[in-house]
Amino acid sequence: LFGISFKNVSHGLAVGTAGNVIATADGGRTWKEIKGTTRDTLLKVRHFGTSHVLAVGLRGAVVMSDDNGMTWTPLLVPGNFSWLSGVDFMNQTGYAVGDRGSIFKITSGKAWERLGMAPAPGPNK
Repeated sequence: LFGISFKNVSHGLAVGTAGNVIATADGGRTWKEIKGTTRDTLLKVRHFGTSHVLAVGLRGAVVMSDDNGMTWTPLLVPGNFSWLSGVDFMNQTGYAVGDRGSIFKITSGKAWERLGMAPAPGPNK
């Protein structure tokens, strides 16, 4: 397992290799496997809004749930990249990062906008 996110003190999800998703409803004392939609490794998972969850991973894998992680739908993300390694949300707006300096702004989980990255400042001459 590589990523974990809790919606509240009781309900959480963890993600890992081969699209593995597990869920807890008792604060992590017990876990059950959830059927996913990808066989790609998932690295990070985040809850947002009242019932949404987004997970990202290798080979550009992105999956979303609208029912707190019980069912998942794959999403297509613009661009050419090998993996997404991080995702975080504040309300309905999120950001994801990945290889080759990929940064995405995510609105409601479904609208993805690739953001540019300014070059690092060089030494003053």
